[in-house]
Amino acid sequence: MDDAFKPHAIIITERSVPSPIWVAGIIGVDKLKRIDLDVTQPEVTFLDQAVTELRERLERWNIGSNGSGQLPAFGKPTGLCINFASDRATIFDLKGNVTKHLSRSMTFGTAITATTKGSVVLSLK
Repeated sequence: MDDAFKPHAIIITERSVPSPIWVAGIIGVDKLKRIDLDVTQPEVTFLDQAVTELRERLERWNIGSNGSGQLPAFGKPTGLCINFASDRATIFDLKGNVTKHLSRSMTFGTAITATTKGSVVLSLK
């Protein structure tokens, strides 16, 4: 395993490009879509850890009349990707079924927006 790499999960959503994008920028894409895992636990627990955290995030972001089961800017979750290593990941549907094995980790792109005060980098590592 890569020394710098830490296993984590990515919430896969109906929109890969956030809308509105400024909401993702203000909240932080990582706070919305990345789930850090307890790596002191065995890998077989990673999916359960991710599902538990996904449920907590949906509860946190879907209060009041907005209780729609969506993440701000990205919409409804459609699956989870567990990045076990930089060269090994598995995509699961929301029922926990494996849908795909990857020979790389799932990553996000980077967006840069300019303001009158400088630029802001929006990224997820």
